Amino acid sequence: MYENHKFTPDSKEFGAVVKGKNLTTSSNPYQTPPTETNSTPPQTSSIKRKTNLAIIISNFASEISRPLSNGKINNSPQNILKFLNEVFKRSKCSKENAVLATFYFQKIYQSNIGDEPSLPEFSRCSKRIFLSCLILSHKFLNDNTYSMKNWQIISGLHAKDLSLMERWCLGKLDYQLAVPYSDLLLWETNTLMKKKHHIPTLIHTPLKRARDYDQDCNAHSGKLLRSH
Repeated sequence: MYENHKFTPDSKEFGAVVKGKNLTTSSNPYQTPPTETNSTPPQTSSIKRKTNLAIIISNFASEISRPLSNGKINNSPQNILKFLNEVFKRSKCSKENAVLATFYFQKIYQSNIGDEPSLPEFSRCSKRIFLSCLILSHKFLNDNTYSMKNWQIISGLHAKDLSLMERWCLGKLDYQLAVPYSDLLLWETNTLMKKKHHIPTLIHTPLKRARDYDQDCNAHSGKLLRSH
């Protein structure tokens, strides 16, 4: 089992954290997540560590999920990175949470979901699947974790849609969330961190930005999981 986990605030404490913050929605209904203003800047060293981890994960996740991209879903590393930076900042997740979520993410996409005839549209979106994996890792690693209402505030998605995606991911993981710490550490070293040398070329490659499905975290809930 995991050791030295960072404490995650419960709902009341989370409410105290977000109280007074102004979460505004851009005129673009596809922005992910909604813009946060008036937040206190974290320490520079902390920003650098989390940004480096987010870069590594964004490249890793993009490489796995890019084959499922389409005209509406953009699984490029640049698109994923912007999302991860915001979600990591808002959820205040630990490195263990992020790495375990990435492990779940890879396991889900290694289950050959692309071969399924009735694949739900949200499963093609790396940001939605990673968010679901982060929720699962948070629940597994922390006794006091966020409620779906909290995750709704963090992500901009409706709680019912978050629950639907979480259940789908749990099914793909066969409800097996426990990973020995030694195995996760070995996976992080030999698999996740080996993508580090690809970072400079990937994050500086210009891509045309599309108005894609996976940026609709502020759209009406009826549009979120609609097949296209």
